[in-house]
Amino acid sequence: MAKAKQELRFKFSQEPSPRQIKIGYLSNGFRDFPTSHNLIGVLENHDRRQFHVTAFSFGASDETNWRQRISQAVDHLSDLSSLSFVEAAKKIHEEKIDILIDLKGHTEANKLEIFALRPAPVQISYLGFPGTTGAPFIDYLIADQIVIPPSQKKFYSERIIYLPFSYRPADAHPHVSSAKYSRRDFGLPATAIVFSSFNMPYKIEEEVFLAWMKILKAVPKSVLWLFSTNSDTNTNLHAQAKDLGILPDRIIFATRLPKEFHLARVGLGDIALDTTPVNGHTTTVDCLWAGVPVITTEGSHFASRVSQSVLTAVGLSELVTPNLKDYAKLATDLATHPQKLRRLKIKLQKNIKTKPLFDTRTYTRDLEKAYSTIWSINVNQSRLLQ
Repeated sequence: MAKAKQELRFKFSQEPSPRQIKIGYLSNGFRDFPTSHNLIGVLENHDRRQFHVTAFSFGASDETNWRQRISQAVDHLSDLSSLSFVEAAKKIHEEKIDILIDLKGHTEANKLEIFALRPAPVQISYLGFPGTTGAPFIDYLIADQIVIPPSQKKFYSERIIYLPFSYRPADAHPHVSSAKYSRRDFGLPATAIVFSSFNMPYKIEEEVFLAWMKILKAVPKSVLWLFSTNSDTNTNLHAQAKDLGILPDRIIFATRLPKEFHLARVGLGDIALDTTPVNGHTTTVDCLWAGVPVITTEGSHFASRVSQSVLTAVGLSELVTPNLKDYAKLATDLATHPQKLRRLKIKLQKNIKTKPLFDTRTYTRDLEKAYSTIWSINVNQSRLLQ
């Protein structure tokens, strides 16, 4: 890596005349994947008069409508999947990208090696990783004042870009299957309360599971609807529930569905229960869009404050509890008082249309203001050094 950096040493020119800012988003998730689900509305709303947008993909196409939709939303989709990180960095530099945005961070299959070669003058971490990269070659991190309170900025190697509301984008008009699902289709009871948590099972900490079992005990006949990734996980969770006095048939597992079908089913739940210390991200937004309130706890760091950020942006901060004891109490209270739950859902449906979370156009304008400000700072600094 050190040798490659010495050999490349990319140089950047600053054009004094007004022009489009060239931004590039780098990910392996430009397919039926949460990255695309979250970002598509932003890509489709970018102001092409001010920005030229390239999606750099280092993941193979899955030949789904998502890949096609991404391709149509950007000015150019560049496939880097067959290139080494050195070759990829050269290609990005050749396209004269001004701002390169990493959508992976320290998650699986990231390509931080490309960023280490500094193919763009400004490099940003955004959306994919709820924390600092700790990398000197990442200049900025996009956040909000809930996930990173100003008092915590000192723990981040990046300069923090604060968006005015939640840092997370939400697609105001997602593609949803026309399938008319019923609870019977998924083995759910017709009339009992259905608690749901579609977060990945690895996010389920023991303390959270204990809180869930406490809730099930307090709400007769209620069930817990969880996301299934493999049979071993299902078996272990059923066994743990049984040890805690909950019959296994009160935990029902949902298999993965394509996004448009998942959005058509998720609204069958009554109340979504978040995980901590790693919250739901896309799953929280999906539930809210489907009209299902999400209960969370107030965490101490980025990953544990994401749902609080999202809920605040949709005007439901009353669903953010200080601890798991109050979390279980609130879930039980809503489940056993149908009028309260009904009023909450009516409020959510109204807020979806009026609060910032699902105002994708305004979110994109705020993000673009941040990009423009950063680019202006970079240009001015570069001129001072000339």
